[in-house]
Amino acid sequence: FCATRNGGPLVDALADDVLLTVLGRTTTWDMSKLIEFASLVRKGDFDLVHSHGRSTMKFVALARATRLIRARHVFHDHFGWLHVVQGAPLGLRSAMRHEVDQYIGVNELLCGWARDIVDIPAEKVQLLRSGVDLSRFEQLPQFDIHAEFDLPSSAVVSVMVANLHAPKD
Repeated sequence: FCATRNGGPLVDALADDVLLTVLGRTTTWDMSKLIEFASLVRKGDFDLVHSHGRSTMKFVALARATRLIRARHVFHDHFGWLHVVQGAPLGLRSAMRHEVDQYIGVNELLCGWARDIVDIPAEKVQLLRSGVDLSRFEQLPQFDIHAEFDLPSSAVVSVMVANLHAPKD
């Protein structure tokens, strides 16, 4: 696993046998970190790079465009501001069209944007909705939410887990 900026809050959740590299890049175009990343990919003889985040996607795309790496590139897009920012600047469009082999969007809106605005061929665009493996919670003790919060038994209760919003579909 390679974190191009910092390790983030989930580093401790990685299995003990997962090799972690934190590059610590400070900008999208951090050239010294790009060279370090390319060296990591080549030494690991990786066939595929799976990127998350548009800045990281452009970072990987630059490594491919300059032929520092030859690995195929899958971009997994979770962009949450598409309802506000629907355009695609030339640099973003170019990176996605030429240096991304497969695009994965977490909702249909993102997939449509990739096909219609960025002009990625439909066969290179995949939908993979975000989700939670509910089996992780099967062993948790159950409780009566009505009693816990002193609600009438006839009350309809909705419990929000995480945040629910359109970008996550």
